[in-house]
Amino acid sequence: MKKYLGLILLLFSFLPLSWSQGINFETGTWKDVVAKAQKENKMIYLDVYTTWCGPCKMMSNNIFPTKEAGDKYNALFINYKVDAEKGEGKDIARKYGVGSYPTNLYINPKDESVVYRIAGACGVEEFLKRADIAMLDFNDPLTWEEYQQKLKKNPKDYNFLLLYIGKAERLGKDNDLALDYYVEQHMSLPPHDSNIYFLVMHTKTFDNKAYKILGANKERMDAMIKNPKDKFEEREKSYWFQNTMKKAVELKDEKVLLSIKPILTKYNKIDSTGKWFWLKEYYYRSIDDKKSQINNYQSAIKYYTEFSLKERQKMDSLMWLENAKMLQAQYVSQRMQEADITKQLNAQKTKPEMSSGFTIGTLNNILNGSEYVLANFQKDKKWLTQAVKWCDEGLEIVDMNQTVWEKFNVNKIKSLFFLGKKEDALKWAEGVVKTLDQKQKNTKTFQDLITQIKEGKL
Repeated sequence: MKKYLGLILLLFSFLPLSWSQGINFETGTWKDVVAKAQKENKMIYLDVYTTWCGPCKMMSNNIFPTKEAGDKYNALFINYKVDAEKGEGKDIARKYGVGSYPTNLYINPKDESVVYRIAGACGVEEFLKRADIAMLDFNDPLTWEEYQQKLKKNPKDYNFLLLYIGKAERLGKDNDLALDYYVEQHMSLPPHDSNIYFLVMHTKTFDNKAYKILGANKERMDAMIKNPKDKFEEREKSYWFQNTMKKAVELKDEKVLLSIKPILTKYNKIDSTGKWFWLKEYYYRSIDDKKSQINNYQSAIKYYTEFSLKERQKMDSLMWLENAKMLQAQYVSQRMQEADITKQLNAQKTKPEMSSGFTIGTLNNILNGSEYVLANFQKDKKWLTQAVKWCDEGLEIVDMNQTVWEKFNVNKIKSLFFLGKKEDALKWAEGVVKTLDQKQKNTKTFQDLITQIKEGKL
C-alpha cells in the first residue's frame, strides 16, 4: 500500500509543474488586467469562450497548457479569458462585438483597442503564429485610420491594397473600400478566374462592388468551392448577411442596413415584411436610437394588427409548412427513417412557436412595443396612450398563453397609472383579479399592483 501511495504522491507532484508550463491566465477583473498590461507595457491576449463550445474546450485542454504556448504568450502578453455569457464577460464580449467562439483578441492596453482578432480553434503552431501576427500589427507604425487615408490617396497601389485587406481582416474591419478599388483599378474585364477567386477569398458584406461581380458569376464561384456551406447562396444568406448587419451597426449607417433588405426578401418568402421590422428593431436597439425604435414598433404593430383572425391562421399554416420543410430536410440528412420523421414532425407541430409562428410574432411585437414605452417613455402621454391601445389589441388576439395574457394586463395597468389615470388602472387590475379568481389562478402579481397603485408608488 505504501508503495502505491508513494507512486500516487509522485504523480501528483508533477502536475503543478506540467500545468505551470502553459499560459498563465490572470484571475482579477478586466480593469486589473488592463492596469497590469499598461504597467508592464504588454499587449493583452483575451480568449472569449463559452462553456458549451467544443472548440473552446479543445483550446483550453490541449493548447493553452503546452510549454510552447506558455513560453511565448507569458513572455509577450498579459493573458485573460472570459465566459461571454457570464458576469463581466458579457460586457466584454458585447464591447468587442464577439459573436463566435472561441474568439482570440489581442488588445492594446493603452486605449483597449483591438490590434488583431481571429475566431476559431487551431493547433499549437497556428496559435504561435497568431502571436507573431499580433506583435507585427502592434509594432506597425501606421494606425488603421492612416491605412484608410493612404488607400484613398493612392487606390492604384496594388501592393498596399493587399496590405490594407490583410490589416482589415486581422482587425475585424470591413474591407469594402479596398474591394471597390480592386474592381475598379485591378480587375480584368471580363473577370479572370483569379479575379473571381480573389473576391471569393475577401468579400465579407453586400456593401461593395465585389458582391455584384460574384453575383453575376456565381456559377464560376461555386465551381471553385468544394464545401456546399461556402457556396454563393449559403454565404449570401448567412456569412455576408451577418457581416453586413454588423457593419451597419458599427457605422450607424441605415444605407448599409437597406442593402440587406433584398436578400432578406429573397430568402424569406413568407412574412418578409415582418422579418424586416424585426431586423430594424435589432438595428435601432443596437445603436440606441429610441425615436426610430419606437416608430418602428408603431409601424410593425400596425402591420400585424391589420391581419384578421382568418388571415393570421393562414400565415401560421404557411409558416408551419416552411418550418416543416426545413425540419424534414434536417431529419433526412440525419438518415432518420420515414416513420420517425413523421413522428418528429407531429411532435414539433404541437409547439406553438412552430404551429402559430405568425400569431406569436404578432403578440411579441405588441408586447415588446408596450414594454419599450414603459421603459423609455414613462412621461410621454402620446406613447403611453398608444401603449394602452396596443395592450387592448394584444388582449383581443391572445388566447393560447396565460403568461402573455397577464403581461398585457400588467403593461396596460402600468400605462394607465403613468398616464395619471389611477382609478382606471385600479379598476382594470381589480377586474383581472376577479377573472383569475374565477379560473382559480394565482392573483399575487395583480394584488401587489393594486397595493402599489393605492399607495401611489408604482
